[in-house]
Amino acid sequence: MKTKEYALFTIVRYFSFFLLSLRGIILANLLGPEMFGIYGIVSIYLQYLTLTGMGFPLAVNVELSKKDDKENILFVGSAFFVTAMTAVILILTALYLTYTGFNIFSQDNSNWYPIIIIGIAIVQNFQQLFLNIFRSSKKIKTIVICELLVSVVTFSSIFFFKDAKTKIHFYFLMFFSTLAISVFIYWIYSPLKISFLRSPEYFKKNLKVGLPLLLYSFSFFFFYLITRTIVGTFYSLEENGLYTFAFNISSAFFLGIDSVTWLLFSDLIARYTNNTVIEAKSHFYVFSQKFSTCLFGLVFLFMICLPVLFIYFPKYHDSLILLEVLLLSQCIMNIPFAHITYLIANKLQFKLSILTLINVSAITVVLYVMAKLHVNIKWIGFATMIGIITYVNTILLLVAIKARSSYFQIGKLFRIREQLFVIALAALMILGYNFVIYLVPVFFIIARYKTILSLGDDLKIFLNKINTYLKNKKYASR
Repeated sequence: MKTKEYALFTIVRYFSFFLLSLRGIILANLLGPEMFGIYGIVSIYLQYLTLTGMGFPLAVNVELSKKDDKENILFVGSAFFVTAMTAVILILTALYLTYTGFNIFSQDNSNWYPIIIIGIAIVQNFQQLFLNIFRSSKKIKTIVICELLVSVVTFSSIFFFKDAKTKIHFYFLMFFSTLAISVFIYWIYSPLKISFLRSPEYFKKNLKVGLPLLLYSFSFFFFYLITRTIVGTFYSLEENGLYTFAFNISSAFFLGIDSVTWLLFSDLIARYTNNTVIEAKSHFYVFSQKFSTCLFGLVFLFMICLPVLFIYFPKYHDSLILLEVLLLSQCIMNIPFAHITYLIANKLQFKLSILTLINVSAITVVLYVMAKLHVNIKWIGFATMIGIITYVNTILLLVAIKARSSYFQIGKLFRIREQLFVIALAALMILGYNFVIYLVPVFFIIARYKTILSLGDDLKIFLNKINTYLKNKKYASR
């Protein structure tokens, strides 16, 4: 990817993320907790229906990196054929639900939700296929245009209509429309010839590569989908609205970080595929130390500033502590990014997916029991965080086995004492001792001062490179 294209992609992507974040916040304010709860439940349905893609977009991304053009066309053709057949099944399902008068919400007696939810799911599956084709081919400009289209139009749509129900309907209609237009744009400018190939052989290959990757990529969303499903099922719409608000804010905060990992994923796959075990261990230890330090530093700073946010959203003030717990959870989930990439590069995604299923199943049982006892949703968030910490530890253990190392050596990026510190911090905040968050930066600097100094040196080197580049450019223009 050229430097200019990378810069353009980064700027536009962050702008899109800014609009996404702002859209969620404004919608929460316009709709109120109850109607925003409906918005949250529709979002849960859409996330579950992403599974109908069966991981084929991710499989396409991995296989296209092999640069075998003939094989790529067959692989992609099979993925499009299966996605089209899945779309037919989903359409028939939508027609049946509409015919029987199936209604999701008693608060909104419109039976159009099955149609729009399934419609969005269908175009999302095709959009994700195309996006990964363009991503692998380094055709970033088209991705930028399509993402900008979706984010700008859906953001603008929330300002139409005063009635909350009409506003939600129009928003999801615009979401569907812009996704469909994006698919059309991708189709026209596709770097590969798009065909629909009926091939059991390539279907099995797609499934073998894609399904474990889907389970991995959804590991974070599995945890939170289960949590949101439990909250949506056993708690009131207002409580679901509070949880949705907290989840949207925490997810919006991490969108920028996701864009970085999205770009780094392919490069790290290539590095860990070609490196020796010793070289890989050396790299992902240094990378993860710096990456996790940046993550925790940003999260702690944001948590300190959170009370300002709730000055403008007093109706959602009860979600403050829950939001802080979710921020910590997402931070922890992102810590082993390099380690997970190392496992995928070494074709261990199946074992990774098994670990995901075991951990998600365990936390589901725990959350179900807690929900039946109607435990406060703050403790639901806390239990999810404990489940994520357990999940991260099992990943580090698997990496240690593969890299022929000890858990304690691999686990240095997130030591046991740091895990206990985060757990204690979350528990104290839930119990009402929220002032402890203001003491965290001191302990954080003491614990990670060596890495912070190293990051400072990296920043100096980076700024010097920019300065040199600008001087050379100025000299060349004379």
